Amino acid sequence: MMLLHVCSSLNLFQRSYTMQRKKWFRIVIYLMLVAMVGSTLLVILEPLFFR
Repeated sequence: MMLLHVCSSLNLFQRSYTMQRKKWFRIVIYLMLVAMVGSTLLVILEPLFFR
C-alpha cells in the first residue's frame, strides 16, 4: 500500500514536471517567434527611420 502511494505521488510529480517543461517550452517558442517578427520588422522599418 505504501509503495502504491509513493508510485502515485511520483507519477503526479512527474506529470506536473512535464507540464512545467511544456509551459517553459511554449514560452521559449513564443519568445523566439516574437524575436523573429521583431527583427524582421526592424530590418524593414530601419531605412525609414534614417532618411
